[in-house]
This record gives sequence, C-alpha cells and structure tokens, in this order.
Amino acid sequence: MPFPLSSLPYGFRQRLRELATPVEAYQLQTAAPHFCGFEPLVQLNRPDDIREYQINGSVSDSQLIYYNGLEKQLIPLTGDSVYLGQRLELHCLKNVNKVFNHCILSAYEILEFSRMYIDLSLVQKINANLNVKTVYYNHDERARPYLCFISCYVDPEAHPVIYRTLFKHFQDISFFDFPNDSNWLQDMMNENVSGLRNLSFSFRSLEVLNVDKALFKKFCLAQATDFKFDLRRVCIYSIDRRFKQKFDHLTRGNFAAVQHLPLKSVRTVTFRESGSDGYNTTFELLSHS
Repeated sequence: MPFPLSSLPYGFRQRLRELATPVEAYQLQTAAPHFCGFEPLVQLNRPDDIREYQINGSVSDSQLIYYNGLEKQLIPLTGDSVYLGQRLELHCLKNVNKVFNHCILSAYEILEFSRMYIDLSLVQKINANLNVKTVYYNHDERARPYLCFISCYVDPEAHPVIYRTLFKHFQDISFFDFPNDSNWLQDMMNENVSGLRNLSFSFRSLEVLNVDKALFKKFCLAQATDFKFDLRRVCIYSIDRRFKQKFDHLTRGNFAAVQHLPLKSVRTVTFRESGSDGYNTTFELLSHS
C-alpha cells in the first residue's frame, strides 16, 4: 500500500535518507525533488568523454578501475556519488552490492559479466537496477545496448528469468561459453524474446543445436528485420562434422546460403567452427518461408 512521503516526520525522512544507498537516494530525490529531509543530494558523475569502468572482484569489490590513457585510476565506491559511463565490466564478483549501489546500469551502453556465478538473486538485482532511469538522459537513444556474459556459470533456474527480464533491456546479446542446454529456444519463446538485433552463442555441446527447426524459424522471425544470429562452436582439437549436419538440418528449407552478407535489411544466421578447416557460412531467412 503506497505511503505518502509527506506523512513522514522530518526526522524519519532524514533517517530514510541515511539508510538509502546512493542509487536508492537518487530515486527518492527524483521522485520528490526539493523534498525537505532527503538531503544531501546525490552527485551524478557523468563524464563528457567515453568512460569505460571495470571492477575486478579478485582484487576488490569496492572500487572502480578507469584507464585514462595508460594511467590507471582507482575510484572508491563510497559516499553519495553515482557513476555513469559507456561501458561497465564486472569480473569475478561475488558481491555486487557496492557497484549496484553506486552505478545506474541503464545508463551504460555495454554491460559485461565475466567469470561470475549468475543465480536468480543476482538476475533480480541486475533487473531492478536496470529499471532505474536517470533524469535528463534519454535511455532509448543508447546506440546499441549490449549485454555480454563471458565464462559465467548460470544457474539453470535463472535462464528463463534472464530471458524474461534482462533481454528486454538490450538489443545485442552475447553468451561466450553458452551452457549445454537444448531447452534454450523453447524457454526464449515462452518468455516472448523478440526485437533483438544481434544474438551470439559460443558453445561446446551438440545439445545447443538440438532444437525444433520450425520453432527456430519462428524465433528468428520474431526478431528485428536486420537480426543477426551467430552460432560459434568452440573446438580446440578437431572439427566434428555432426555440428555442421545439425546446423544444415536446422536451416534446410527455411534459409538459403549466401556468399556475402546482403546489404539490405535481412535476418541471417551464421555458424562457425574454429580450426584451419572450420566450417563458416551465413544463411539468409527466406522471405517466402
């Protein structure tokens, strides 16, 4: 049940401001600007230059790393400052509270997670922060909002929630070392994943291609008209022809091979295998299929 802020005594408002994180305080202050008792105001750090931040949990979870040319700067996540930028890379983090308390994720065009354990609780925290909007910033004008997972272990129960929530905030998405899961396509369809412009999987298991071809076509049609789907099989020692056979079956009848990417806006799927004799070709979704 909503509670009117004006009903809070001044001392309670001050206590609420003390308990709030910088991001929470920013939300209070933008919802009720100039409301007495919510001071001090949160400082938004929005640099004029292209700012890329990193945070490495194997070193510290409470400081941002910023490279100004060759010089590395460490920014402690303390006080009432909130940091905005173009790119935010989170590495080996076990506790995201500090960075989520001082960064508004929706203001970043690129969000990268690497070598992290992604469970349901973390996905919910990411989504809650992504729903925070900043005043005087047009979030819809981000050039190509991009989400990337690199060598992360994703709890199986978190997958549908990722598709339902996080995918809504981004147009370009990459999974490096995608899990051995043949249910991904059905899960994405169930969660109404649509409007993507780029989707990329790097994977090792044949199970990733063990999906229904009619559903695969339907999924591609639900994406943007210039949708590009990159499926990359990671192979270290040898090429496994079963992957090419699976992919050929998946595209046969609904896609046509192209020698060069067409200039017009079309949906395409590319399958790649690393190695000297690796298979690498692109298929265009047929307009009449």
